[in-house]
Amino acid sequence: MIDFRYHLASLMAVLIALTVGVVLGAGPLQGKLTESLDSQITHLSKRQTDLNTENEFLKTELTSRNNYLSEMADSTLKGRLEGTKIAIVRIYDTQEADVKDTEAFLEKAGARKVSDVTLNDNWFNEKKSGLRSQIVEQMRSHFEQSPPADASVEHILMSGLHDMLFASGDKVQNLAGLLTSKTNPLVNVTLAPEEPADALVVIFNRRHITNDGEQRQKPDKPLPSQAVIAIAREAEGWETPAVFVGEAESQEDEIAVIRNEGIAVSTVDRVGRIMALISTPLALVQEKNKNHIAIGFDSGSTHKMPPIDDSLLPQPTPSPEASEGDNQ
Repeated sequence: MIDFRYHLASLMAVLIALTVGVVLGAGPLQGKLTESLDSQITHLSKRQTDLNTENEFLKTELTSRNNYLSEMADSTLKGRLEGTKIAIVRIYDTQEADVKDTEAFLEKAGARKVSDVTLNDNWFNEKKSGLRSQIVEQMRSHFEQSPPADASVEHILMSGLHDMLFASGDKVQNLAGLLTSKTNPLVNVTLAPEEPADALVVIFNRRHITNDGEQRQKPDKPLPSQAVIAIAREAEGWETPAVFVGEAESQEDEIAVIRNEGIAVSTVDRVGRIMALISTPLALVQEKNKNHIAIGFDSGSTHKMPPIDDSLLPQPTPSPEASEGDNQ
């Protein structure tokens, strides 16, 4: 049994310690503690001011750099895609600003957008595989040449998308109607095909960073790799030049997946940023000349920027007057 005197001694020790603490805190230590805290606060405040100033400087520098490169692109890109008719294919989470900016730089090169569609969640969601199979069965009879009986769902869907964007006729309209059904569409239409396109730009979502430099919350999970591979594999087999624009910061990003598979299409990473905006039209020029390149700064890239070859500029069609003059 513990003696009562032990409890009394313990209680007195605690009270003495508290008393000493109060006396010291209110007396000789008070000034030193206050001075130390004031000094730390002053230092942190100055540091914050310096960081804010540096941040504003960097923002100004970034804006100046982007403006400089944008104006330089006017002359660098001019005429390189003159007369090219572009089909834009977005993935469902693509940022609108990235699409608009990409279009603007394609226009600088002389290209013209003739269609703009989005592959929505129904195209990729594993839970919607039954819906996709039903649509594919309806699509089979609307092709000019029926697909093989063992053709995959992905192959038939991409074949339908190809005809929707790059062909014309009643059967094409029927295929488009099935893909864009009002009840369960796989494809959402921003700009219905005005005429058949002759080049394709696929724009994936930006998963890591926003236009204003802020970190963006990633989706719950990336697009299924097999769905991304299927899209790129089908485009690889088309005669149409195709450029895929997205991100390759991590191995699960779509552009990294395409590059790692060795698929023969051109890719551009860092979607929406000035480097990608300038590189996309130049990559399309290379694609039109059967050169497949991986442009950017992230996983799997082979070029920081695409080659700029004036010999690939479209040659102007001579006027009848000039032809007559040459014959004289």
